[in-house]
Amino acid sequence: MFVAVIFIAAFSLALASSPTYPSSPGTYYNSYPTYDAASVPQNGKPSNASFPDDGCGDYAVRFKDDGYCYPVLKKGPCKSLLYWVTVDPYTYEGKCTPRLCGRERVFVGRDGLCHDIYDTYECQGGRRLYYSAYGDPVCDCPIGQYPFPSDKDDCVPLFTQGPCPNDKVVTVSSSGKLECGSNTCPSLDRYYQDFLLQLVPAKESRIIGSDDDDDGFCYALGTRGPCSPSELFGYNIFQGEGQCLDMEDPTTPYFSSPEENARLDELYNHTSEEPVKKSVTFFRSQQLSRNRRQASFGIVQQSSIFPTSMLNPCQLGNRNGNNFKCTNPLVPSRPTRDVHRPSRPGFGCRPNDFLQANGQCGSDRGPASCGPSYQFDRATNSCRPRF
Repeated sequence: MFVAVIFIAAFSLALASSPTYPSSPGTYYNSYPTYDAASVPQNGKPSNASFPDDGCGDYAVRFKDDGYCYPVLKKGPCKSLLYWVTVDPYTYEGKCTPRLCGRERVFVGRDGLCHDIYDTYECQGGRRLYYSAYGDPVCDCPIGQYPFPSDKDDCVPLFTQGPCPNDKVVTVSSSGKLECGSNTCPSLDRYYQDFLLQLVPAKESRIIGSDDDDDGFCYALGTRGPCSPSELFGYNIFQGEGQCLDMEDPTTPYFSSPEENARLDELYNHTSEEPVKKSVTFFRSQQLSRNRRQASFGIVQQSSIFPTSMLNPCQLGNRNGNNFKCTNPLVPSRPTRDVHRPSRPGFGCRPNDFLQANGQCGSDRGPASCGPSYQFDRATNSCRPRF
């Protein structure tokens, strides 16, 4: 395997002499099969590995070089924005690996391209593209949603009716499993500005760090709710309670620096401007459209902050596989933008080699479709978990 990654140091140079990518001449994006991404563990399935507690919380990892904790899929201590922190699947320590794609894009080894996280062609059942903490491209439900009633079903927002009876909503049981539970919030119009509200009762979801008595209100996840102006109201899936999360805190998985975003766009937008194929199809994200009435369920201010995370959300139950490090608390986003066409990554390989999600290059096309915590099984011609 060719381990060293060939980086196109200046994107102007990349435009003049672009490297070879996994997509072969004459093969179009929409001729590939739908991406069969790794499924994320759900509802406390048994784990085949032991995951140590490194003391860094849900979405940060202890970096092997200096021993400090850094958020996963952020620059952290890495030398440039072209690298970010991922988890080593063997040592479970943090390390710097190449960031193959720009903002809100995930590298898909199947075609060697960077896909919009909301590309509806890539994931099914309402799921979207994420990275796991190891750097695997995975399909998972949007933050604040889970497949219900089974792992194979479509994504359903927590605290909404979903497939439950009229007087029930999808909740998390005391044993950490999804179930149809009592609806303790007003069953009024549950839509606000075309978005399905996920109402959390204050009496069962106290704000972490608050000593105030119950105020009797239900608050919508992903809004300001009872929080300060820089915060949004989320749900801690492990503690089962509401939590205000500061969107301006660089240590959170939702933080997005305007300066860093501008620099990332400057670095990666050149590749997104390169045409991949004229027949590439791209999609517009679907928006909920419902008749709305004025609701009266406490304070629901729609924030101008729309957080998104590249790290897959935390699942219920045991910390197994891709649930070792994950996004928590759950702060749902409100995507309304157009979905961008696939683009070329900012890294490439020498001719006849194929780029992999971990930034390595190899001569075999099969393993290029596997993420860092997966290995290629030649008997089945597919990727399987290392765990």
